[in-house]
Amino acid sequence: MDEKPEVYALNKGKKGWKLSRRSFLASAAAVGAALTNTGIAQEAPSQDDDFQTGLISAIDCKKVRAHKEDVSSLALTPEGKMLVTGSHDDKVKIWSLESFSLIDTLIRHKSDVFKLAISADGKWLVSGSKDREIKIWRLTEKGARLKNSFTKHEDMIHGVAITPDSTKAVSVSKEGTIMLWTLPNGKLIKSWEGGSGYLYIYALALSPDGKLLATGGNSRYIELWSMESGKEGTLVEKFDVNYGTVYNLAFSPDGKWLASARGSDNELRIWNIPQKKLHKTIYTQYSISALAFSPDGKYIAAGGWGGFEIIKLPKGRMMKEITTAFEQVPSLAFSLDGKMLISGHREGYVKFWSFPQGKELRCLIDLKSNIEDKYGIKYKYQDDRGRWIEVTVPACSCAPPIPEGAVCICNTVPGDICSCVGYCSCVGYVCPCVGHTCTCQGYGHYWYPN
Repeated sequence: MDEKPEVYALNKGKKGWKLSRRSFLASAAAVGAALTNTGIAQEAPSQDDDFQTGLISAIDCKKVRAHKEDVSSLALTPEGKMLVTGSHDDKVKIWSLESFSLIDTLIRHKSDVFKLAISADGKWLVSGSKDREIKIWRLTEKGARLKNSFTKHEDMIHGVAITPDSTKAVSVSKEGTIMLWTLPNGKLIKSWEGGSGYLYIYALALSPDGKLLATGGNSRYIELWSMESGKEGTLVEKFDVNYGTVYNLAFSPDGKWLASARGSDNELRIWNIPQKKLHKTIYTQYSISALAFSPDGKYIAAGGWGGFEIIKLPKGRMMKEITTAFEQVPSLAFSLDGKMLISGHREGYVKFWSFPQGKELRCLIDLKSNIEDKYGIKYKYQDDRGRWIEVTVPACSCAPPIPEGAVCICNTVPGDICSCVGYCSCVGYVCPCVGHTCTCQGYGHYWYPN
């Protein structure tokens, strides 16, 4: 374990955002992550409910961050109990999907973490980064420890995947090299170049049976490579995308469909793998930056600038559009039971949505991703392990009126403009700060210190 977490998750209840009693101080310290008093929180709907019409605006978690920068990759453990997130803040974080709290933060990469993969046996996590390093981590219930690290590629890592037997992994880098290596030792088995005039490779997907590897880049082709024993790296098929750069690839759980997106436009292409041909071109509302199939393979989620869409296969009918208020969605994943869709955002947010209804359920929060090196009011509390944790709330309190029993906290310290975040009623009131007076700019957040 690299870094001890001081972070907690927010969950929606009937009266707004709620945490367990022991978590209140940590949530207050994560500025902008405290409880809201506007917008009636929705209970998680039944999976039996049908798709609902219209757009759903994801604003409740707008200032609650899991990372400081883009959440570029999401990966779930095989039993579905943990979520791993990778970010351009150079960090990999491991979260519990039972308590929605942070378990561990891995800080060994020196630059943006682009891609993650978890082995089918749940033992290994592989991370690839802009720093050209591939790191292999041993996963446990308490987090992960670094097992191996190596730099074999000459450029940043744009894709990693692990074979179904958990003994090998494959990686691609920007310069167009594809490498197959042993897991966890990292011994190189084979290396080959993209065969269709690639300058760069940006996308990789491994079929569920591990027999086929798809790669895409800035040539006009998606290439399909054999991964069968003794035939690794043999080109078996090419799909012509006409023009543009392929940034996203995803196989359906049964391996029948391959989805591709260029990223520069709103074309989602579905390829029929058994028939080796294009099945359908779907035009979405957003330039696509993320793809994810539902566990049953009946739906695909496509995310981009401003939101994401749920599309039903094989006809390609759009079932739900969710707007995210001009936030880019660079990563998507479904929970293993198919009841939640998880979105990673460019602004560092990680949000959970009911599926298929598309209602926002909760978001993840990391104290250190929400507060910079500022000073203010310090609190101490004792966690479940008996450790004393110290957190800092910037020293500014919003003026009344506030709900009974609540404290309204602003995101500021002396020398700052009092810029409140969340949904406290600060409009028109003076915000008394330590050392100076400033005006709340419409927002604050409530903390119930009981």
